[in-house]
Amino acid sequence: MLNKTGVPTRVQVQSVFFNEVTLSSFKAVIECYEDIPCNPCALSCPVKAITIAPTLHSQPVVDPDVCTGCSICVSVCPY
Repeated sequence: MLNKTGVPTRVQVQSVFFNEVTLSSFKAVIECYEDIPCNPCALSCPVKAITIAPTLHSQPVVDPDVCTGCSICVSVCPY
C-alpha cells in the first residue's frame, strides 16, 4: 500500500506506537515504514535513545525508557 499510494496501512501505523501503560510522558514516534539510508534522528538525539542498526539502511528504533520527548529528532527529519 505504502509503495503505491504513499499512505501507510493501519497495521504499519499501529506498529510504531508504544504500549500506553508503560509511558508516563511524551516520547518520539518514528514513522519510518521502509528501510532507507537516513539517520538524522539518531545523530541528533542528545540522549542516544534512537538507534539504527545493523546498517544505515535499517529502520530507526526508539528506546522509550531513554527518550525524554525533546522532539529534536522530529525537527531534523527530512520526511
